[in-house]
Amino acid sequence: MLLRPDSLRGGGPPVPRNELPPLRFRSSDKATRSFCPHCGTQLTFQADDYPDQVDITTCSLDRPEAVPPRDQTYTSSKVQWIELADGLPQYAQARS
Repeated sequence: MLLRPDSLRGGGPPVPRNELPPLRFRSSDKATRSFCPHCGTQLTFQADDYPDQVDITTCSLDRPEAVPPRDQTYTSSKVQWIELADGLPQYAQARS
């Protein structure tokens, strides 16, 4: 199983990968998001400005600890009360 409906545990039976392909949604004039059609979990984010990159949501992985973050991007748009104290490099926008 590749997807899970929440970030803490799987909430339902595995869905075969080929049975339900992700749904794509044009969320703005600059990006497309994909979602699991079974549970609605956001899977990816793809910005038009970076066509060779696809951001995969951590909560959609079975083992998110296997791919720890290496930096923090778009920190200029974070909620003000979020304090990033993990020591990772921070970028106000995209990586340069």
